[in-house]
Amino acid sequence: MRVPMALTVLAASFLMTRVCTHIIAWRETRREGPIRDAIESGAAAEYNKDDCVWRHDRDVCPDPDVHVYLYTPGRPRRLLDPLEQSDWLRQDYEPTKDSAILIHGYAGGDDALPMAILRDAYLRNGSYNVFLVDWGALCARPCYPAAVANVRPVARCLAGTLTTLRHLGLPIARTTCVGHSLGAHICGIMANYLLFRMHRIIGLDPARPLVRPGLVNRLDAGDADFVEVMHTNAGYYGEVGRVGHVDFCVNGGKVQPFCADREMYQLCSHLWAVCFMAQSVDDGGTSLIAESCSRRCPSGPRTAARAGEYVTMGQHTPINVRGSFCFSNPDPPYCPRYWNGHGDERCCIPEVTSKEEIEENDVNEMHLPVALTILASSFLITRVCTHIIAWRETRREGPIRDAIESGAAAEYNKDDCVWRHDNDVCPDPDVHVYLYSPGHPRGRLLNPLKQSDCRLRKDYDPTKDSAIVIHGYAGPSTIMSLKDAYLKNGSYNVFLVDWGALCARPCYAAAAWNIRPVAKCLAGTLTTLRDLGLPIARTTCVGHSMGAHICGVMTDYLSFRMHRIIGLDPARVLVRPGEVNRLNTGDADFVEVMHTNAGGHGEVGCVGDVDFFMNGGTMQPFCANQTTYPQPLERATCSHLYAVCYMAQSVDDGGRSLIAKSCRCPSGPRTAAAVIGDTFAGLVEHVMVWIRYITNTRHAVRAGEYVTIGEDTPINVRGPFCFNNPVPPYCPKYWNGHGDERCCIPEILEQVPPK
Repeated sequence: MRVPMALTVLAASFLMTRVCTHIIAWRETRREGPIRDAIESGAAAEYNKDDCVWRHDRDVCPDPDVHVYLYTPGRPRRLLDPLEQSDWLRQDYEPTKDSAILIHGYAGGDDALPMAILRDAYLRNGSYNVFLVDWGALCARPCYPAAVANVRPVARCLAGTLTTLRHLGLPIARTTCVGHSLGAHICGIMANYLLFRMHRIIGLDPARPLVRPGLVNRLDAGDADFVEVMHTNAGYYGEVGRVGHVDFCVNGGKVQPFCADREMYQLCSHLWAVCFMAQSVDDGGTSLIAESCSRRCPSGPRTAARAGEYVTMGQHTPINVRGSFCFSNPDPPYCPRYWNGHGDERCCIPEVTSKEEIEENDVNEMHLPVALTILASSFLITRVCTHIIAWRETRREGPIRDAIESGAAAEYNKDDCVWRHDNDVCPDPDVHVYLYSPGHPRGRLLNPLKQSDCRLRKDYDPTKDSAIVIHGYAGPSTIMSLKDAYLKNGSYNVFLVDWGALCARPCYAAAAWNIRPVAKCLAGTLTTLRDLGLPIARTTCVGHSMGAHICGVMTDYLSFRMHRIIGLDPARVLVRPGEVNRLNTGDADFVEVMHTNAGGHGEVGCVGDVDFFMNGGTMQPFCANQTTYPQPLERATCSHLYAVCYMAQSVDDGGRSLIAKSCRCPSGPRTAAAVIGDTFAGLVEHVMVWIRYITNTRHAVRAGEYVTIGEDTPINVRGPFCFNNPVPPYCPKYWNGHGDERCCIPEILEQVPPK
């Protein structure tokens, strides 16, 4: 199967994903029906999402609604003021004690139940510093959908807080992050934004309803050296299946026996995970001994424990334990009536039988959704869609094989590729940054393990602007003409990023997967360079294909805002859906995008603050010669690569030869049939672009407006622009001897390394 057909099949997969997303969004936002009951626990008041607080992944940290309080035994709480970071551990903090970071779930707060019970248990133990995270303003009732959406932004800001605490002396190896419900996922997602590895995470019945799919959006075993999970309401409010290195199924993991006769037995079961944890902290886990039970726990792919193995559950679980364990006891945990006077009365089940048997005073308004089981079908659709896409991506025979191997007959084997994970430690040994400057064209490797090698020494010119250049799939050879153009211009320092070992042919699927881990590590490098004096306001990130998305995703891991990003035909195929996984307008003060193969290798529609469509944006006329390039894939690849040459020409001549005129964001490329096929999937792709255009008012521009393309585009320009010229850019034959022979036909495809 040729790539055009492959792309149509993938388009159908992406369409299915979008449809699934819209279905879920529709279910979440409709005022009548299950979601209203879910977010208000059956209350009559109507849910209005406009009354809720919504954060975004790239909002600035620290967040004014996320507070961290330090508690130590015998002392009043103290707020960690983000404006006085140097004082955080100077008083009250006991360096001889271990530390626990406690994160509540939906409708919680600093002094709210049930997390206040666990806080008090740690303080009663006397061996812990307790950092309690209060994000209650971002997860208040009845705004459950907003609370879920805010999990990632909160985790990102908390990662910055934890990084600061580590710099001030907090020993990570003696620190445990304990989260209940949505708080468990916050513990896990924090790891995505840290440049060090967390030691221990304990998830207390991690939340299931509405939590975004994908490991990057939830707690999993890769988030710390040791991840422990307690299941008390699996399948309803809590996650199904095995999540951590060790999973404890408490009384079967689904419904707690002391909650079974209560009307709100699901909520009761979910909340009492905190009481089990509190008991483990109070008595050292001596009363909570679990037995290996691989056959009786929720199904999942984790390693099974040995038959007859017994371990303590909770804070004192040994970190070398793996597998599933079961604990059974019909009595409420940490209730003094059942544990010889030890515990907390707030963990006892109220002796009432009315509909208000779990009153607001008992659970502090923690009435989580009651009707979210009706949404199970939505989650099922999402998971089915995800599995279909993953199956298409990984099957060895069929469309993806042609896509990742450019039609080669050799068989793709994903086990031969290098796969990174979002939580891998930085710096990455396969991501290299080289510094070039006009006076030092040979380049210097910046060794991240030696801070002195990263210093901006004599080969860096502080009077010049800087460009960070990031290649796409198949290695840095495709971007070298642009690097040389910057050096020829003489006004730039060039930081060239080489991640070729993580995007080598034929491993296209692995390359797409590695975008986020590479971006995370590069964010650390950029932060170091900024601290050493690199002016961000005079630095541009220029990425081709997947490299464009790396520029964008980097911003998720930065505590400051990038100034300018230029995306050269950002990659489309297999790039993970969602703005957080790709380049978009929110990633910098100014985002510029050039389209040369939209709908084929490149993204469709308007992506940046300003979008340039070169010769229609889909197929470059000098690549359309079927004699030179008989295969459709060759013609598409040629068009995709020429985005680099357009950028190189703009750098060389200041954009004088590249003047674009305002136009409409194309609703359907003229030569789309040659790229994605004249099929239903292609038609849907065009319709999606058309919808994207008519619903995005920022793309309106004044008729007859002209601007330069590339490095010298004014940053106040907005909207789509079109440029037309039938000759290859930056080819000396057509531009009075100016340019680079590598930008001539057919030399352009010779830049792609062999398999």
